Amino acid sequence: MFIIEKSIPVFLDHVDSTNLYAKKNIKNFDPKSLTAISTSYQTTGLTTKKSYWHSKENENILNTFVFKYKKNALLHQYGQVLSVAVLQLLNSLKIQGTIKWPNDILINNKKIAGILATPDTENQMMILGIGLNVNLTDTSFIDQPATSIHLETDHSHSVKQVLNQLTNLFLKNLNLYHEKGFEAFLTDYVQNLAFIDKKMVWNEITGTLRSVSLEGYLLLEDELHHMHEIKWGRIMPHKTQE
Repeated sequence: MFIIEKSIPVFLDHVDSTNLYAKKNIKNFDPKSLTAISTSYQTTGLTTKKSYWHSKENENILNTFVFKYKKNALLHQYGQVLSVAVLQLLNSLKIQGTIKWPNDILINNKKIAGILATPDTENQMMILGIGLNVNLTDTSFIDQPATSIHLETDHSHSVKQVLNQLTNLFLKNLNLYHEKGFEAFLTDYVQNLAFIDKKMVWNEITGTLRSVSLEGYLLLEDELHHMHEIKWGRIMPHKTQE
């Protein structure tokens, strides 16, 4: 059985990016463990849009998970498994989140977390970065609607404790995924999918978001009732749904 035995925390006081640090040091990490590389401040934390994840020092989770991935796994599903762990974390704090496919986390259409997956196929290692707003209170400098655990609960939280809880949840989910596949997460993922049954636009196709396939791909039904399986790209609410 493909088991990740334990988690190993690595804390960096300051770094350009935990993701870049992971790439540079990929051969130094234990392939049988889940390494959690975190920092209090990073200068170039990347998002999926190649922009930056804004965070003041010691304010939010800036973390990259590194681990050996299972051969023949669908690598994009690791980010989706992590997104379910984030929902589990938020639920423990009595916060209801949704997943904006494939793996951004929203609260009432405001972004609270983003995940960036970068597989290293040469070493069979997954580099999975996550930015999670914990104690963010000023969102005025962010170019999209945003929120945080603090804003949703009206009090501050220990960033270290929240990260430890997330790491434990993700480790458990990883081993469940390696044992039973994405099927073990599909129901929770679909039930918490943002914009379900809403009109959306993808690659000039307008349709209704219906579900997610067992492979983790988005299912969009167009106006002629043809089902499109979306494997890549951005899907946006139709202007009538904004």
